[in-house]
Amino acid sequence: FIEMKVPHVVAFDYPKHPNTLYGSHTNDMPIAFDFISAFCVHFYKHLIEGVQVRRAVQFAKEAMADSLRMHVSAPGIFDQNGKLQVDDPRLRGEGPVLFPRDGNHEKALFLNSFGTSQLMDGALQEVSPLRGPFNVEKPYVPVTGRSHDIYELIRFLMARECGEAVNLFGSSGVGKTVVLKEVAYFLHTRRLFYDGVYYFSLKEIN
Repeated sequence: FIEMKVPHVVAFDYPKHPNTLYGSHTNDMPIAFDFISAFCVHFYKHLIEGVQVRRAVQFAKEAMADSLRMHVSAPGIFDQNGKLQVDDPRLRGEGPVLFPRDGNHEKALFLNSFGTSQLMDGALQEVSPLRGPFNVEKPYVPVTGRSHDIYELIRFLMARECGEAVNLFGSSGVGKTVVLKEVAYFLHTRRLFYDGVYYFSLKEIN
């Protein structure tokens, strides 16, 4: 995002422990989605009202506790005053994280010269580098349990440690094609190969 000249990025870091309240289990995902949705509503509301980016993130994080309270009734999660106990082991993870961590986020995005909030006129301008040619759509099949394989493939390709090619082996049906398409989509959307990223099936070639 730094190379793409994006000055403010919010990423969501959620715990992956199976016993967490909004971890990676399928049953917990609606809680995480509501958590993120509540954050976004309050974050953008404060931005439009002329609040600085860093403060808008903080206000939105405080508002998320109300969303979590609607879903969670586990004992000890909230203290006697109704405040979320952030140190509870079931709530590990940073939640919303503002990047770059050392960036200047003390800027109000919708504040005019008179000190009042205002949505500026004008057209959107694309400042990111152009993407190269591409023929692979993002896979619709969710990829689970392959994060390490995807990371290693990307690392080899970016470090050019693979020489001319990387061979991916596996039994039929284990998900080789899905992994390759995920890697291709990642490389394309991050503009890492400007000459192009293509997928060609060699299934019928002996």
